[in-house]
Amino acid sequence: MITRSQRAARARPAFKERAPALVAQLGIGGPPFEHSDLSNLALWFASGPETMVVAVGPEELLTTMDKVLAWSIAWQGDRRLVILCSDGYEGKTLERLPWITRPIEVHTYGEDFLLSGRKAPLTKAETIALARDPDGRPVRPLGSHELGSETEALKIGRLIRWLDGNDQLTPAGRQHNHTWTCAGLGVARMQGKTTTTVHITAGVDYSKPVPGVKEPAFKVSVTRDKPLTDEDFDEIKARIRRACDERLGGDVTYLEHRMQCNLLKLLNGDPDLGLRRLGIKDARREYPAYRGEGDEGLIDFLGIDVDNRLHIVETKANPNDVPVVLQAIDYSVWVMANQTEIRNTMDPPPGWQPAGSDDSIVIDFICAPKVRSEKELRSGRALKAIGPYMRAQLHALSPDLDWRIWLQAGALDERCELAELPRNEITEAQVLVSKQIDGWKW
Repeated sequence: MITRSQRAARARPAFKERAPALVAQLGIGGPPFEHSDLSNLALWFASGPETMVVAVGPEELLTTMDKVLAWSIAWQGDRRLVILCSDGYEGKTLERLPWITRPIEVHTYGEDFLLSGRKAPLTKAETIALARDPDGRPVRPLGSHELGSETEALKIGRLIRWLDGNDQLTPAGRQHNHTWTCAGLGVARMQGKTTTTVHITAGVDYSKPVPGVKEPAFKVSVTRDKPLTDEDFDEIKARIRRACDERLGGDVTYLEHRMQCNLLKLLNGDPDLGLRRLGIKDARREYPAYRGEGDEGLIDFLGIDVDNRLHIVETKANPNDVPVVLQAIDYSVWVMANQTEIRNTMDPPPGWQPAGSDDSIVIDFICAPKVRSEKELRSGRALKAIGPYMRAQLHALSPDLDWRIWLQAGALDERCELAELPRNEITEAQVLVSKQIDGWKW
């Protein structure tokens, strides 16, 4: 069966043939501009120094629009930017544009490759109202696993107590799904959408286990009729112990998860380290949220500071994660729209309060270099924490969004020493910051 990605790739040559005539309807002629640095997920056109057009084919994945907007903000320079896409692809882009200061328009076309016209821009208030839609993007309280009194009947209560008492593990519970991680890597999971059957996974659930290298996870389902046996309990503990030993023995994968784990451990510690350095007094990791148009996502940390302001914390150990700033916009708008419900429906711990006089949202980006191997980790070579696209996107954000950049020299630094980088110092003069992309002089 052909995948959506394969279908999109096969359709690109035909779209390249038809796109110039489509763009000509905007009064812009000529073939697309081609350069090795420009993605083939879209076609790029220019009309002198004034206008840039980015045309997206009708067979592309909807997520391609995220990347196209992120790239375009960096490449457009001082130009007016026109994003041209198939009818129905424009929604999330329109919701983000009020929070971006660059001149950007969205036009769509139909199946006949005739322009449908320019889409009306939204206001900030309209985007917040959309994010408040209780049917499309409800607040999903974290809560506890919905097993209730059945935990003892299924004989899994002792397993939960063992997992919660293991100091190598960090719980990350969600509705119908409890996960325990070791240094950011999931090593145990319980799932059950009913109160009568629970599926247990112990160890790392590799998509492609390798005998002797990547041990397959142990999986078992328990019910009232077939509760957890002593033998399965012992095997679950053994698999989890081996997964933890391997994880803590020098594995450098899943950098961001390990980074988050260290940040969380320091939450009740030194006020100059980790999330406390940001002024945050309490936080929830992987808070379930929405990223526009009903797309579910997880905020790395949702925290509250000493002034009762909510913080959206995004951790990044990959400078080439192009849409990270757009993702922060999505989460910010959703939290703005729903913060009263967020505060009141999540079984709040001490420190969480209803929205008060200062209900502003702060976005914190914690950035560290990406390490690909143990050798690279030991090399001491200066790697980048902030990529060239991120710089351009940050400078394009609306002043109504309060954001900060924090640098961490190493994603695996257990002390999590964070240095705030002032906005006017986000330049390549900083060792961890890449040179910003300049718009092409087409």
